[in-house]
Amino acid sequence: MSDTEDVLQVLERIRDGWERMDGRDVLACFEDDAHTVVIGTDEPEYWVGYDAFEPPFLEMAGTFSLAHYRWTDGPTVDLDGDVAWSTGKLFATFSSGDDRVELDMRTTHVLRRGADGWKIVQGHYSVAAAEPTTY
Repeated sequence: MSDTEDVLQVLERIRDGWERMDGRDVLACFEDDAHTVVIGTDEPEYWVGYDAFEPPFLEMAGTFSLAHYRWTDGPTVDLDGDVAWSTGKLFATFSSGDDRVELDMRTTHVLRRGADGWKIVQGHYSVAAAEPTTY
């Protein structure tokens, strides 16, 4: 397998893990490190360090159900030695209590190759604001 294919495999594993709501499988895609960063859409969703985002990821996986995640754009992968970065869009649907949620998420990932293969060291997941920002 090429490095690009290996990185794509990690991105597919995280997509599939969220679809199955398997928090442990999702977390396995991330470097267990104090410097790993995950940024989400909501105000409190800025976590520095694996220990910071592990509990909320497991909570999300236990809260949502009937999930479906599919790539609508990408993911693209670029490589430079032991570092890779990707961009793409994921369309997600899932249930949260009695509500059905649909999200068009913009994603970026930075991955680093280590002894255990490629792991995400920075993940950013955002949803466009309902109202444009005035500049």
